[in-house]
Amino acid sequence: MNIRMIRLLGAQVHEMTASDIVNVISESVRDRAKHIVANHNLHSIFLCQGDPVMRRFYQRSSVCFIDGMPLVILGRLQDPGISCAHRNTSLDWMKLLLPLAAQNKWRIFYLGSTHENVERGANFLRRLYPGLILETHHGYLGGTHSEMSEIALTRIRQHETQILFVGMGMPVQEHWIEANLERIDSHAIVTMGAYMDYIAGSVPTPPRFLGRWGLEGIYRLVTEPRRLGRRYLVEPLKLFKLWFLGKLQEF
Repeated sequence: MNIRMIRLLGAQVHEMTASDIVNVISESVRDRAKHIVANHNLHSIFLCQGDPVMRRFYQRSSVCFIDGMPLVILGRLQDPGISCAHRNTSLDWMKLLLPLAAQNKWRIFYLGSTHENVERGANFLRRLYPGLILETHHGYLGGTHSEMSEIALTRIRQHETQILFVGMGMPVQEHWIEANLERIDSHAIVTMGAYMDYIAGSVPTPPRFLGRWGLEGIYRLVTEPRRLGRRYLVEPLKLFKLWFLGKLQEF
């Protein structure tokens, strides 16, 4: 994987387009090589400041694409070649990956969301992409080593999963992967956030053109102020204070 890496606010990120993300996942499956595909935004970098498990997770990731316009803007100060095309969410690149997965009969497992949402979303995706081999399990596991977590791991192995999507939100999804990585035989392991909640329709989906204009975060804040208010309004201030004082953790 010959992808340019830069460091932003102490974190390593890769300059990846949607096609680059799909290519990394595709190569993982074809080469039978285990790769963690992660993403960074201001929230994840903030969480890493006080969470060594999160830092270890990102250190073990093969690539980490940008998911947040503030990082694109900061990145352009270092490399004018960075553009909106290097900011991606699962709602964007999954549209490229899933038809390819259906065509190649890749075996996918989605771990995350509620039982109702993950099933509703999976059924929608199966109808949208005929031939898609997709199994699911909800993400309410009760801990990284709980009985429910063991059940999910067993189902992932039994499905002979090639691409594992983990969508339990930060930092739960990263903690679960970090704790269980050695027991996961999947080739591509990808963090997904609330992707299936969007697909299921339980969370308002931002119009895709807003992402190109850098306004998707405002849409999400307006539609989910209680959940996202601290993340979008308070955490960035604390993060930039650490940067100004020279106290940012590097990882």
